Amino acid sequence: MNSIKRSSHAVLFAAAALVLLLTGCSSTIASVAPNQTPVTPVGQTPPATSTSTAPAAHKIITITKTGASPSSLTVKVGTLVVWQNSDTVSHKISISGGATSPAIAAGSTATHTFPKAGSFKYTDPSHSAVHGTVIVTK
Repeated sequence: MNSIKRSSHAVLFAAAALVLLLTGCSSTIASVAPNQTPVTPVGQTPPATSTSTAPAAHKIITITKTGASPSSLTVKVGTLVVWQNSDTVSHKISISGGATSPAIAAGSTATHTFPKAGSFKYTDPSHSAVHGTVIVTK
């Protein structure tokens, strides 16, 4: 089952996402807890430290109290999609096909890399205004 994980520190998030992109992992996102250093697999070079909030191959969906923006997003297979919670309350993202995030606290993010083409609806089960579609192309 695909999973969605959250991270509240942008630098650690960027480093973890970069490790995943470099290792070719597409259906599971590693979790990096606050004050934890990402682990580099044996035989691989650790990623460079970055002050960027996300790697180059990403798209951001912003969650607010009035919904998600953009509500429809088209990406290529393997693109990292970031749900950024700009609301004052926690949200969850449930993607058609089974992946559901843990609670995304205000100011935090959840990510998912789509490993195959298709149209994937997402919703927040507790906040009906937060919903949309990610269209994944080859």
